[in-house]
Parts: sequence; structure tokens; C-alpha cells
Amino acid sequence: MARGMTKKGLNSNSINIGTITTSSNKVSAEGSGEYRGMLKTATFGIMSKPKVGQNLIITKPYSDPNMALASDVVLDEEIKVKDKVSGALKPVSDVTLEEGETLLYSEGGATIKLCNDGRIILNRKLVIKPDGTTEILSGDDAL
Repeated sequence: MARGMTKKGLNSNSINIGTITTSSNKVSAEGSGEYRGMLKTATFGIMSKPKVGQNLIITKPYSDPNMALASDVVLDEEIKVKDKVSGALKPVSDVTLEEGETLLYSEGGATIKLCNDGRIILNRKLVIKPDGTTEILSGDDAL
């Protein structure tokens, strides 16, 4: 069993919720205390720089109480991205995902949807099919 784990999961004293105060290669946040210079966890192949003011989960490994890791997540907030055509903010939740699909998004409105059928949909409009051909979605077809 991994260090810091119990049969029921992580040690209950090792997780806090905080708000990002500075963001660079390392993250600082205010939560149940002040956390400086934390390493940010991420899924392999995905890199991001979280916004100051964004909520995050702070994990203090049981094996090293002097270390803290930050996982940037949005808690109890509707994520919105800017529509490239109208400029209006649209909820990311308007994009329907099937189990196993992935959506990457930025605050500026860029989206990349990786579909189960092998298609890639860029900015809710441009479809790249598995054979390399492309299609432009319009109107009600746009995601």
C-alpha cells in the first residue's frame, strides 16, 4: 500500500481546499494555512497555468508533512469559454461528452474535443476525421 494511504483512502488530515495567490512553475495558495512553492499535479501530456483566484485542492503527503502538492480544479463554479464567433461566454457544459472522451479548453475560448470515434473537433467547428479529411460544422451541428 502506498505511503499516506490507509485502507479507507488518504489520511483525512492531508487534503485542504485553497485559493491560488501566485501562479508560475510552482503555485502558492491560501487555505487552512499559507502554502508556498507547491508543485502542481497534472495528467501526463496536459500542461496548464492556473489563474490566480482559482480554487484548488492541496494535498499534503502523509509521508512528508513539509511537502504540499496542488491540483487546480474548479469547485462549484460554471466554467465558461468565449465563443470565437460571437464573443459571448458559453458554458463548457454545453459540450456533450460521451464516456471515454476528453475536452481541453482555455479561458480564451479554444477547445479541443477528442472523440471516441477518432475525430478531433477544434473550437466546436473544425472536425478532423481519422482519415485526415476535414469538415466545418455550422449552425446546429456545431458543438
